[in-house]
Amino acid sequence: MRNSTDFLEDLQTRRLPSVCFLKATGGRDEHPANSAPRWGEEWVLGLLKALGENRLWDKSAVVITYDEGGGFWDHVAPRNPDAYGCGTRVPALLISPWARRGYIDPRVADTTSIQALIEARFGLRALQQRDAQAYNLIDGLDFTQKARPPAFG
Repeated sequence: MRNSTDFLEDLQTRRLPSVCFLKATGGRDEHPANSAPRWGEEWVLGLLKALGENRLWDKSAVVITYDEGGGFWDHVAPRNPDAYGCGTRVPALLISPWARRGYIDPRVADTTSIQALIEARFGLRALQQRDAQAYNLIDGLDFTQKARPPAFG
């Protein structure tokens, strides 16, 4: 386990691993008791700017998601892929120089979709039935287009 300072250092020294998971904590986690959405957004934007200014940008895909949707009501019942089921729907963003501009993916995804994307990208075998059946987010990417520069600045 490492923190975002380590991520930024690894990015600058080009020692960034092929897959990184970053989790906002404390005042950056956007939970109302100890944070504010603005603080979390500023933290994420800082990380994205650093990636966008680096040569590794053209090899990157960033998935931003949340552990809850901020409410307890949803007009669409979650699917039930296994005994654990799914919780309420949460937002997710796919940010990459290969992302389809303005694309809203209509497919059902869950957090195992991130694992399925990693497995698809690196040619790895699924670890379990759930990620084997998960949608891998690939429709949100277009590798026939020219890599675009970051749109945040």
